[in-house]
Amino acid sequence: MAEGGRKTRTVEPGAYGKGVVSLSRAEPSSSPERFLATLREHGIPCADGFIVHLAGDDSGARLAEVLTRALADREEARVTPLMRTSEARERFERVHPVSVLRRGDDAEEFARGYLAALSSPSVVGASGVTRAAHRVRVVMVDVGRSGRVSSVDPVAGDPEIVVACVDGAEAAPWYIERRSARITTPGEGLDVPTAERLADLADRAQLRLGLPIELRWAERDQKPVVVDVRAITPKATFVEESYRRVALVEADEGTTAPLAIDALDRALRVGQEPSVEAAVRRVFARPYRRMDRDHTLGRGRRGPLAVVTVEAARVSAEAAPLFAEVAKFERALSSRLTRLDGAMLRDLTDSALLSALRERQRLVAEALLLLDRSRTTTRATLQVLERIVGPLPARAYPALAAPRTARERRRIDERLGRLAKRIVADVGSLDAFANTSLSAATRRRFDAQKASLGAVRPLGIDVLPDAIGASDATMLTAMRVARTAGDHEARERARRDAVRRLRATARTHGRVREGLASSLSVLLLQIARSKGRLSEALASSLLRLRRAAVELGQRLVERAVLDESTDAMFLNLAELSEALRNEPGAYAARVRLRREDDARWRTYDAPRRIGRG
Repeated sequence: MAEGGRKTRTVEPGAYGKGVVSLSRAEPSSSPERFLATLREHGIPCADGFIVHLAGDDSGARLAEVLTRALADREEARVTPLMRTSEARERFERVHPVSVLRRGDDAEEFARGYLAALSSPSVVGASGVTRAAHRVRVVMVDVGRSGRVSSVDPVAGDPEIVVACVDGAEAAPWYIERRSARITTPGEGLDVPTAERLADLADRAQLRLGLPIELRWAERDQKPVVVDVRAITPKATFVEESYRRVALVEADEGTTAPLAIDALDRALRVGQEPSVEAAVRRVFARPYRRMDRDHTLGRGRRGPLAVVTVEAARVSAEAAPLFAEVAKFERALSSRLTRLDGAMLRDLTDSALLSALRERQRLVAEALLLLDRSRTTTRATLQVLERIVGPLPARAYPALAAPRTARERRRIDERLGRLAKRIVADVGSLDAFANTSLSAATRRRFDAQKASLGAVRPLGIDVLPDAIGASDATMLTAMRVARTAGDHEARERARRDAVRRLRATARTHGRVREGLASSLSVLLLQIARSKGRLSEALASSLLRLRRAAVELGQRLVERAVLDESTDAMFLNLAELSEALRNEPGAYAARVRLRREDDARWRTYDAPRRIGRG
């Protein structure tokens, strides 16, 4: 077969006998191997090679034979031990730093040295297994450049910057912008086309694996290929200000659509901030809020009794206006939603539809703001509790601060859980639901629940989720979530346990402190109930915002501006307004990039805080 103007031959898997398998057919035994297998499945260029099992007295001869045949196919062979821990691999690399064999080198001598290093006491102690239990990966590449490329800046943590470097001399790294493949800081040892290829390799690999990675690369036919891959955990310090993940309903709700970020930004601004200064920005496709002060919970000390009594009275007085505003918001919500539902969105002009979208976003922003005020009130109350009894156990903070799920939501989850059990009894599993017919009675029950949930959507701050009863798919998703509905009871048990421990601790410091702690624990429960009701109000408001955005998106689809009506939720309000006015903006391309962001970061454990300090 001709490749790059020269003849190469393909060595068949199993040509070296028992204990040797092709990389393309090897069963992954570690995370790097699973990563490589996934990359191969999706067509990302990886170096060809073999897995060699080292069991048996002939393992040295077998490894030498593989190396000899590999070097007949390519000019260079790279050998990597497949160890389960990075510590063991690093220990081995200190004992045997040379892992590259080139055509003309003595394969037998290399194999003897390699096996001796694997049998050394330090490597056996670090890996926990003898040499016979190991496997090694042999890959074939050409003599040329090699190095590393990180899908995220490993120093600054910036997810939009790819960093590539070359092995050998202390060559300066290349910094490449992920979205455009533009070279932001040229380095040494590479040319621009190769640096761009490496950035594309890293970005495609990260998108497939769903987490930040570092690739080891080498050249094959003058093009870079993946030799090895590992996950990395960057320290995010790439912004000037300090940002913390928005946590209003759950600690981390995952990726959040730009239209929801826009509503959060409008809701959580302080004073008259300039529009260019985002209060909430989308990083790792999640919402992060700019912070002005450091987090202080868990650092408080007990204060004098007279002082903490005044502080407890103050925080109770500050909570009263919040409860009044929440009650006022709830009283008006029903009529506001009825009025919004009465508007025939399809009949509105473009300008009237934009006005309807803004009105719905204002409603969402009001609910978000009240939720945020509830969060700050909770935090202030916990700080006063620390002044009464001292720092609380770490698990007490989330237990006392968690929203209390509204009664109707718990009932919905219970009904969905029972329906899920019935479907599993009918067809074996929820996964078989789409391809298997339900019994007539189960289908009637399913359709009845689906109809009753046409205006109820999942809780959260994102605008993307549709009503639970919108389709069979949304019902199926809700049933999967409802099967863990026991979390409601677990959360309440954790809350009761935290209150019990809080009061017991306060009792050891006197009856007055116990009374203050009991009063504030009741206040925290009231706030938690308010959060639960506000979460329901937010869900109802987001559903109306979603419907208006989808209607606007449908108009943009008809005008060939967007590809799908739901793409509108991946644009902010200003962009939607510009698109309706036919202003140029490559809106479909923006949406594709943002959807890709969501896919890239969906399974990534984003840092809670980024920025300084």
